[in-house]
Amino acid sequence: MTRDHACRIGVDVGGTFTDLVLVTEDGSVARKKLLSTSGNYAEAIFTGIREVLHEAGIARDNVKELIHGTTVATNAIIERRGARTGLVTTEGFRDLLEIGRLRLMRLYDMDQERPAPLVRRRWRFEVAERLDHRGQVIHPLDRDSLERAITGIAAENIESVAVCLIHSYANPAHERAVAAAIRQQLPEVYLTLSSDVTGTLANNTPLSVSIPRSGQNARLTFSGTAGQLVGLERTQLVTVPAKQALYMYIYKPDGTTLVSTNSGAGDGEVLSATLPTTGTYTVFLDANYAATSSFTLTLNPPGELTIDGPPLNITTLSGESHTLSFVASTAGVNLGLGMTGLTDSPASGSATWLYVYRGSDGALISSVSCLTANPGGGCGLNLPNLAQADHHRAKASDMTQDFAGAWVLGRGQRRRAGAWRSGAGAGVTARAAMCSSRIACAHFARCRRGVVVVASSTISP
Repeated sequence: MTRDHACRIGVDVGGTFTDLVLVTEDGSVARKKLLSTSGNYAEAIFTGIREVLHEAGIARDNVKELIHGTTVATNAIIERRGARTGLVTTEGFRDLLEIGRLRLMRLYDMDQERPAPLVRRRWRFEVAERLDHRGQVIHPLDRDSLERAITGIAAENIESVAVCLIHSYANPAHERAVAAAIRQQLPEVYLTLSSDVTGTLANNTPLSVSIPRSGQNARLTFSGTAGQLVGLERTQLVTVPAKQALYMYIYKPDGTTLVSTNSGAGDGEVLSATLPTTGTYTVFLDANYAATSSFTLTLNPPGELTIDGPPLNITTLSGESHTLSFVASTAGVNLGLGMTGLTDSPASGSATWLYVYRGSDGALISSVSCLTANPGGGCGLNLPNLAQADHHRAKASDMTQDFAGAWVLGRGQRRRAGAWRSGAGAGVTARAAMCSSRIACAHFARCRRGVVVVASSTISP
């Protein structure tokens, strides 16, 4: 008889056995052990799941979470029975891992016997190239040295190649060029690039990042599609010494720079850009002169706003900034940006600042302080003669209270009774990315809410 209980399943795949544990919502536990299937380890996983569900009397639709772990790769490394593996690295660094002076198993034991390197020396190949720690090219990739490396890989019948070039985390262009050449001449060889072994950013999922030592950097990736507008929000920056800048770069899939900025210790810094092509983008973060730094990054998906369209409701946590991006529809257009119906909780007559930055170079265009005590709880900015197709960025920050209000963006706006309003009109479109650290506040006691409204009216030049 099948029981209607939600359950979780954990799977541990070893070289000899595959173990499964099923736990139901009422706390009952079922276990299953079976031989691992070395030809295809997934076969034992699927067989084990079917059998443990059958023995527990639970339908497969009731599985709410599946957690999987394996020691197979670790065993292969320990036992040295993996594929014939080669390494391509920067000229002069062939023996760096074997020298290994940075991390020793027994720091003061001069007689210790180190394990043999994972890649034997004759299978380690050098290419002439060099980047600095910011990804700038010091020496371009030398094609002749690359051809010699590929010839050596083929002569040694290498099955798998790791490409690890110095400072590729800051600029993966050279590694990807090496990989492209190997794939063209040796398509059967399995390739792994160090620049692809990285953390990933998911939409609306804050990720804590720590840079624990001076001179270190962080690198993350995210997948994007051509024409997508993205916003990268950095919050909770703490540096030692205090108030050091954090440099942020977004690199295109080909390794060239898309956009960059350096930000101080204040919260809510947002780096926004329209993605030119579909692929994997790299976020590079450099703590510069800070000995240590920690911060939170959030990748925010774009919203689509049309002037005179319906309001777009948003929610964010108290104390955090809120940012949107918009595009002027025609060259030289005059826009107005403001906030109306601004209130705080608990009521204290506090203020928030509105900033507008030019998209092309990040320069500040205008700013204003918005007081909840203003008539109608409103304030706004006139934005004359904006360039066409430039992704301008607007930010409301210094929100130390719970705030409620409405963004208003339109053409030919007028300020009346302290509130920003727009007349009815047609056809002006603004694309906006709502960049916030949280989308919903159902689980938080303190939230601020706002409404984004885009409207227009026709005015004579």
